[in-house]
This record gives sequence, structure tokens and C-alpha cells, in this order.
Amino acid sequence: MEQNFIVHFLIMGVAVLLTAAILPGVTVKNYGNALIAAVLLAIANTLVAPLLSLLALPFDVLTLGILHGVIAWIIDVLIILLVSRLMSGFQVKNFLWAAIFGFLLSVVEYYLDKIIAWIF
Repeated sequence: MEQNFIVHFLIMGVAVLLTAAILPGVTVKNYGNALIAAVLLAIANTLVAPLLSLLALPFDVLTLGILHGVIAWIIDVLIILLVSRLMSGFQVKNFLWAAIFGFLLSVVEYYLDKIIAWIF
């Protein structure tokens, strides 16, 4: 279990590095910074996202849950921007680049997970 956890974070670091290499609005200095960004994204998603979701609950109720996906997406983008502000080695220019980065990161990470699972 611990080995899978470590491998998952190593894959996340590679995914952050690859995704940032594709996008001109996102910069990562090196793999170490990408790994730290991946860990901070995971921590922020665990700790901050539930709080932001709770704050967004009135909007979710007002829209009868129709905009739940949009609200969750905005929270993910805000978390990426937060991590970018906390780190000097991981920078995202603005909301649009954070949104694109979040989408591509999930795609890159998904395929890296599949490739690693296929190899091992």
C-alpha cells in the first residue's frame, strides 16, 4: 500500500512536469518542484477543497445542483492557483491557464497511471 502511494506521487510529479512543459502559461523549475507541487495539490484537495465546497453549498442548493460540476471545477482551479502562489518553483499565470492545466493534468496523469499499470 505504501509503495502504491509513493508511486502515485512520483507519477503525479511527472504529470505536473509534463503538463507544465506543454503549456506556456505554466512553469515548473524542475522535477523536485513538480513533486512538491503534486504533494501540495493533494494536500490542498484534501483539506481546502471540502471547506470551499461547504462555502459553495448555498450556490449548489440555489441551482438545485445543476451547477455542481462547474462549482467543483472552479474550486479545483482555485486550488491550483493557491499552490502556485505558495511555491516559487511552480507558477501559473492566471485563471485560464490554471483551468487548462487542471484539465490536462488529469488527462496526463490518467494515461501515465495506465502506462505504469500496463508495464508492471
